[in-house]
Amino acid sequence: MTTQLVDSNRRLVTGRAQRGLALLVVLLLPIRAFAPLGSVSLDAGVLLGILLLPVLLKALFSSGRLWLATAALMLAALVLFPVVSFLSLAADPLRAIDATLQRGTVLQLVAGLIMLLVFAWAAKHVRISSLLVTYAVGAILNMVLGGTPPSDNPWKVGLAWAITVLLLAVASRLPKTQLAILILIGLTVVSLALDSRSVALFTAVTAVAAGYAAIVRRSTITRLRVLFTAIGLTLVVLATFVLGSLLATSGVLGTAVQSRTQFQSAVSLIQAARPESTATFALFFAQPLGYGAGLIPSPADLSVATTALYDFDPNLANSSYINGYLLGNHIEVHSVAGDLWLSFGLPGLALAVLFFVLISRGMSLAFMQRRATPLVLFLGFSGIWDILFSPLYSNLGMVLLSVCVMLAVHRSDEYRSSPLGDGVVSR
Repeated sequence: MTTQLVDSNRRLVTGRAQRGLALLVVLLLPIRAFAPLGSVSLDAGVLLGILLLPVLLKALFSSGRLWLATAALMLAALVLFPVVSFLSLAADPLRAIDATLQRGTVLQLVAGLIMLLVFAWAAKHVRISSLLVTYAVGAILNMVLGGTPPSDNPWKVGLAWAITVLLLAVASRLPKTQLAILILIGLTVVSLALDSRSVALFTAVTAVAAGYAAIVRRSTITRLRVLFTAIGLTLVVLATFVLGSLLATSGVLGTAVQSRTQFQSAVSLIQAARPESTATFALFFAQPLGYGAGLIPSPADLSVATTALYDFDPNLANSSYINGYLLGNHIEVHSVAGDLWLSFGLPGLALAVLFFVLISRGMSLAFMQRRATPLVLFLGFSGIWDILFSPLYSNLGMVLLSVCVMLAVHRSDEYRSSPLGDGVVSR
């Protein structure tokens, strides 16, 4: 009896220690204000994850094939990036590689791989809502400590996402979704007032989708039903987007929003707001295999991108944003998918597609299992947005966090209770 009691106490202490350590690493992951080795990608959280690599790998191999597939594809992109760079330089001798930029880009994906392993490990020891609260607090601390570039609108560049996740994660522990929907409506109003239309879009979409999820019955999972559910979610997004556009152009949301939206409505609203996609498609068709990490574009590359931008909108091709940011000393397309393809070629593009599929499928499964809480939906919509329209260097962690939650929903049979509620314990 005494031996059993000692063993039980030891397991309890060990479990608490692992939970505490997991939460500490998750808290440190988004904090880039203090990078011990001088690289913002190798922050304290990532370095701790590297020290814990044997533990993380053990957790990964017991987490399921989708976790393994994601990690394997990230590793493949890292291993094959020299091949992409070699083929790019061979195709155009006027291209060059910035070694410092290349090292920084590769370290971003290395850090992303460590983050994925940390999330897989942490999800086995703490509630997903606790994991999300901890990461959101870390993201807020990062902004407070100066870990992000100065901005006139901190709400728009990161604070909105972190506060939304924090509030929804806390609200997810309550049995009813009404409070979370009210939070989303309030955050939509705040985001519109602070000129954060993209944040306002997916908080509004999440509120509408959460209301729809509340009336959806639990159903048997089949491939066809997953597909139809994904189509239904797409229609909800489109309907909310169209309604929001009509309200914006009519002046209901304010004159400032009205003037910008009317200007962009002359062309595609999303494409005008994120013109980098125009250049991305042109560059892709010019060289589908990718351009390589740290690439300094050649005159031919610049011509391909600027010609596409000029054909889309003559004012874009000569703007300081395009010439200074998008096509400065390197190519930045303001898209996780685009950046992964540019730097890591087809393996990077395949990784982005896998992220997209896992998030979309996870949201569909959550609907069918009646687990589509506002928190799940917000992370899903914001994750998809980031894959398409947000830069790799500042949003890869948030995309991986969305993937983590969707994999937890997908593997819901491994949990004794909802992966977002109390008592998440692996079987």
